[in-house]
Amino acid sequence: MDSHVELKQQQGATLRRLCQQGDTMLIQHMLRSGAPVDSSQADGCTGLWLASEQGHVDVVKLLCDHGANVHVAKQPGDVTPLYIAAQNGHTTVVTLLLQHGALPNAAKATGATPLYIAAQQNFSDIVSALLRAGAGVGIVNQQGIGPLAIACFLGNLESVRLLLQAGADPDAQSGGKTPFEWANSNGNGQHVGRVLEQFRESRQRDLERRRGLARGDDVTPLQQKE
Repeated sequence: MDSHVELKQQQGATLRRLCQQGDTMLIQHMLRSGAPVDSSQADGCTGLWLASEQGHVDVVKLLCDHGANVHVAKQPGDVTPLYIAAQNGHTTVVTLLLQHGALPNAAKATGATPLYIAAQQNFSDIVSALLRAGAGVGIVNQQGIGPLAIACFLGNLESVRLLLQAGADPDAQSGGKTPFEWANSNGNGQHVGRVLEQFRESRQRDLERRRGLARGDDVTPLQQKE
């Protein structure tokens, strides 16, 4: 093996180990010494992936600032750094990755997106961050199940509220069931049903208010034109 190639491989292996451990100072030294920032194992696992998994915020920022590829997925499963960070509840890492161009809808092999796993885990701050970044509320996995369905099934009320506010349909079927039916099948029908009904009522009031404004119902005599 070429000595230069062997050196880069050794540097890459060391860098990945340091990224997993969160040793920011040594990582910075290695990057300045020419260590390949995107060096990966055979399964595609990079230093950024490992740091994202562990929630090492400073390491993730350092790697991203050095141009690390935020899209590289680990096999098997096509799990991106964003997905693993969302799964493990690392809100700041999720935000950093999104700021550096990570795709919010990049799904793993099962079709599950970062939003799906965040809603499943009820990490509401991550759900909010992904929604702000444009994550699709209607994207479903290979079983046809979407974020709202899994959140309702598990009784994750805050995630349910956030998804509804972002445009998820409270009555659309997902995987053959409505959100309420998913909740009810797991003993969460009462609490989730209340949230769904409150959302429908709020949406109806807003619709009626906008219709009233369009008709001029809320215009007072002082506001009317002569």
